[in-house]
Amino acid sequence: MTINPHLRDIFNLRRDRSGFFPVAEDAVRVVSPAQALEIFDTLRAMQNISHDYTDDGCAQRTHLMCRALVDMKLAPEKGWAFETPKRDLVVDYPHVSQIWWFHVAPVLRVASEKGGAEPMAFDTVLFDGPATMKEWGGVMKAQPEQIHVLPCGKSPKGHYGDYRPGVRTGYASDAAAQKAMDKYIALENEDGFVRPQVFKSALRKKHEATSPDNPRPADRKKQPPAQGQNGPA
Repeated sequence: MTINPHLRDIFNLRRDRSGFFPVAEDAVRVVSPAQALEIFDTLRAMQNISHDYTDDGCAQRTHLMCRALVDMKLAPEKGWAFETPKRDLVVDYPHVSQIWWFHVAPVLRVASEKGGAEPMAFDTVLFDGPATMKEWGGVMKAQPEQIHVLPCGKSPKGHYGDYRPGVRTGYASDAAAQKAMDKYIALENEDGFVRPQVFKSALRKKHEATSPDNPRPADRKKQPPAQGQNGPA
C-alpha cells in the first residue's frame, strides 16, 4: 500500500512535521521584492493575529502565518533565533529593552537584484516590511550563528520541536495558536496598552524612495512597550 508522504510525516513521530505544511507542487518558491511587500502587508492585515504583543506569541503567530502562506500557494520557511550562554536576544526600544530567549518568524525566498534569491523574515512584530536575515538578527543583537532558517516542520538543531522549542506541530496546533492569538489581541485592546515600535526594513525604504506616490500601510503608534520581559515573542 502506498502512503501519502504528508500523512507519513504526520503520523511518524520520528520524522519532521512538514506534513502539516503541504506546499503545493505549483507553489511559488521565489517571490519578487514587490510581491514580498504585498505579501507582508497581507499578513499584517490578518485580524486574527496579534501583531503588537511582544512578550510572547511568536510561535503561534508564525504557525498561523505559515499556514496562511501555504494556502496562498507559497513555500514558507521559519527563521529561528536563539540566545546563547553568552548572548541574549535583545531588542532596544527607545525607553526599554525587550529580552527574549528565542524568537521565530515566517520566511520566504525573495529574488535578489544580484541574482538568485535570499531568505527574508516576514516579522510583523519587528518590521514594517520583509527584512533580510541580517536585518532581522541585527535588531535582536544576534550573531549569524544564532540565526537558523529551516523548512516548516523541521526542528532546529538541538531543540526538540518545530512549533516552538519543546513542542511539535500536531492536529491541535491550529486551535492552540488561535487561542493564544485571541488572548493577546484582547490584551492589545485593553486601556493603557502601549504598542511597540516598528523598525524600517531596507526593502520598504527602497520601495518608498522609488515610489513616493505609493502609499504604505498606516504606521503603528511610535511608542515603546511599557516594559520588557525575558521570554519568547
